[in-house]
Parts: sequence; C-alpha cells; structure tokens
Amino acid sequence: MKDIKISIIAVLISFLAITGGFSIILKSSHDDALNKDLKISALINEVGDLKQSNEQVYETYKKESSYLQNIYGQITELNNQYVAKNMTDGQIEKLKTEMAAAIKERESTISELAQKNLKLKQEMDVSDYSPDIEDILVIGQNKGLTDAMILVSINPGNNTVTTVSIPRDLYYKGRKINELFNYYGIAKLEEALFGVIGINPDKYAIIDFTAFVSIIDSFDGVDINIEKDLVDNQYPGPDFTYRKITFKKGLHHMDGETALKYARSRKSTTDFDRSYRQQEVLLALYRKVRGLDLFKNMDKVLSVYESIKDNIKTDLSIFEIIAFYDKYKDYPIKSGNVISNRNFLYNSVSSTGQYILLPVNGNYAAIKSYVSNLIKG
Repeated sequence: MKDIKISIIAVLISFLAITGGFSIILKSSHDDALNKDLKISALINEVGDLKQSNEQVYETYKKESSYLQNIYGQITELNNQYVAKNMTDGQIEKLKTEMAAAIKERESTISELAQKNLKLKQEMDVSDYSPDIEDILVIGQNKGLTDAMILVSINPGNNTVTTVSIPRDLYYKGRKINELFNYYGIAKLEEALFGVIGINPDKYAIIDFTAFVSIIDSFDGVDINIEKDLVDNQYPGPDFTYRKITFKKGLHHMDGETALKYARSRKSTTDFDRSYRQQEVLLALYRKVRGLDLFKNMDKVLSVYESIKDNIKTDLSIFEIIAFYDKYKDYPIKSGNVISNRNFLYNSVSSTGQYILLPVNGNYAAIKSYVSNLIKG
C-alpha cells in the first residue's frame, strides 16, 4: 500500500510539473502573439508617419514650384514694361541680376525639398517585413555598457537564420546606442534599433562576460578556424594594465577565457573586425551545441542554465530556448554581416569630442533596406 501511495504522489508531481511547463509555454505563446501585434502596429505607425511627412513635403514642393513659375511670369512682364519705358541697359541688367538671385534662392529651396522628398520615399520603400520572422537581440555586456549587439533573425519563410552586428559607436538622436541600455533600459535601446534597422526585436538576451565564459566552458570549448594571425599588445588586463595576446592562423580549440579574448580584442584591428569575430564565436558555439543530442543531455542543459541565469537578463524562458533550438536547429546560418564604415556609415566626432558613426546618406533608409533584404533573401 505504501508503494502505491508513493507511485500516486510521483505521478501527481509529474503531472503538476508538465502542467506548469505547458502553462509557461502557453503564456509564452500569448506573449509572442502580443509582441507580433505590437511589431505590426509599430511598422504601420512608422509608415503612416513617413507618409504624412512625405505628403507635407510634396505640398510645400508644389507651392514653391508655383511660386517660381510666378517669378518667371513677373520677370517677363517687368522686362517688357521696363523696356517699353526705355530703361537704360544698366538698369535692366541690375534688375535681371536681382531676379536671377531670387530665382537661384528658390531653386535651391526646391532642390532641398526634392532631396528630402526622395529620402522619405526611400524610408517608405523598405519592403514589407513578415511578422512570422523571429528577431532576437543578443547583447554582450561589460560594466553596464553594451559591448556587442547582434541581431539574430529566424525566417521560417526561407528556412534561414541571419546574424547582423550593429556597431556600439553608432550615434542616434544625440547619444551612442551602446549607452542606451545602461541609462534607459532595454525598451529605449530597442526603440533606437527600430529607428536604425527598421526592426523591433521580439526577444532579447543580455549576457555578461562571466556568463559568456561559463557557457563555452560548459560545452567543453569551441573550435574556430582563424583566417590570419592576430596580435594585440594592448588587451585589457587587471588593475588597468595591458597584456599581449596572440592568435596564429589556423584551427584553434578555445575554452571560455580564450574565446572571450578572441572576441574582445580590437586594438590591432577594428571594432568591425571584432564584431565579425564575435559572430564567429557565436556560430562555433551553435555548431558545438548542435552536435549534441540536447534532449538526451537535458540535465546538462538545465545545469548550465542554472549556473549562468544570474549573469543573464532575458525575456526568454528555458522552455522557449529549447523550443527555438528544436524547431530551427537545421536552418543554415548566414553570418558575417556587419554594419560598418565599409558600407553604410562614416567616422565622425560628436560635439563633446566622442568618436561616433553616422549614416552616409544622412538617414537610415539604406541600412533598413540592407537588413530587411538580408533576412528575407
């Protein structure tokens, strides 16, 4: 009888655990649906605002064009009148010069309006973005600042996963975007990213260096094939010191600390090269996990999650992470995509002397189109 009672209790506990798990998953699905509704609403509002701005510019453009035509008409009429009154050649030339200056000023205004109108059209011409696409923002954090930002987009429409790095020195509305999370929180950072790349992430995961090292060590390191030698004589050391690190070209097996050094090093290269290496490490970790039978190693997965959860901030539950992996693990990954001064940005300095990056065309239309086409392509 005692054994029967124990069995009944065990069954009840299992049932409650499964029910709890399904409740979490159902809640997650509900939250996902709300996120997608918000995503669609944001896109609709963005297009609506752009359309309104475009219409206002077009109306101003029409008024200026009409005004210019009136000036031309007045010139013709005045010229005929003054000639009829036998004005001197000097007086006529002076009048023509004044009128030419007025025309030039108006033409300049119209040209500026035409350029603004074109930019607004470019903003509006970014193709529709499917709500079925799952966008996850992965942030590497160090001392309160976002040291790395990688958008991971899963597109069930073409069965691909795309990673895109956004540089931390990108300047948006008077501030570097890597400062936004520290000062204002994740919502403000996501709002800025929507303005820059046209995508509002569905989920986010903020990982500090301790968690980064622990995750890689938990899966016994990663394998990375380094394309060329890397030497950094100014890698940050303890107590504001520096040390030299060297990576030779070829295949390397890296533990967590070594992978962190490889991903962080930038003094002998650029911040954009570092972004590329960060994606390399992320891809190598994905390959390592994919080589395991996750469901046969569930105890290990739960143990890893338990050990790092205090060093991760995320709105993804462990059940969602496992579900994402199981559903999309066979999708090929399009990595190595970095927004940089080699494509859409240029180097500049802020009013306070900060090194910053600004969009080449003065707006983010080209970046939005690039990211959208990458994910959908």
